[in-house]
Amino acid sequence: MLLGEYHFDCPEDVIVFRDSLQDNAPCIFERPRNHESLFLVTNGTLLYQREGVWQIVETGQVGYIARGSIDVSSAYSCREVSYVAINFHFDRYSARPTPTLPFPVLCATDSAERYQAFFTQALYCFTSRGGGSNLICTGIVLQIIGLLLDELKVETRDAVQKQRLEKAVEYMKSHCADSELKIADAAALSGLSERGFRRAFARVYHRTPYAFLQEFRIEKAGILLTNTTKPMWEIAAQCGFSDVYSFGHCFKKHTGISPAHYRENLQFFMVPHRRS
Repeated sequence: MLLGEYHFDCPEDVIVFRDSLQDNAPCIFERPRNHESLFLVTNGTLLYQREGVWQIVETGQVGYIARGSIDVSSAYSCREVSYVAINFHFDRYSARPTPTLPFPVLCATDSAERYQAFFTQALYCFTSRGGGSNLICTGIVLQIIGLLLDELKVETRDAVQKQRLEKAVEYMKSHCADSELKIADAAALSGLSERGFRRAFARVYHRTPYAFLQEFRIEKAGILLTNTTKPMWEIAAQCGFSDVYSFGHCFKKHTGISPAHYRENLQFFMVPHRRS
């Protein structure tokens, strides 16, 4: 079947299931996966690791795991992550099957309700085991892939614009400790007016430059809170906040808890893992 510019065979066997991972029990594939997998995170945040590269997939987002992957999936910054997975394109003969789709790990961040409906329908059809369940599941998989290919085309068109914004983004990240950082200074590095920069940034990153900067600051603060013993005032200063109060207010707005509570309760454990 031909979808867009990519040719692949219609999946003959589709498996749909609901599962979850606890914060201390990652799922590890030590041998190459013999199937393609699309999954929708329904609760919590999933951390996917492959060949030293990490990708976070949050609630409502769709992830893709390529056939042939040797990887680790785990709960991230939560006690449990739940998801619905669709496995297909099984290759039971090759030692390391090759992928059939061009998607990145994080392949859908928007339109959560639309994808949730497809995944829910696929799960219902598969578990009901009706007379035409296999055909219906296959049709749903093809619809999901078609939507993802459309999104990929849009992202490809935005790639040139994203490259144009790279210097500005790196500037914002490297100067995030400056509480007086001006978006206009970042815009100048992209060769765009400030207004044009804000519009291009929103189109590519789906948020304003200021929101992007604040999210980066909070992520950096989270790393410092859990991996250092630095006092709050020092972390606030290193992340671009003018004082501890504004830091605490912003951190709680983004995470739901205070920096102190975050530091006290977030722990990472290394225990025997669940294996595939």
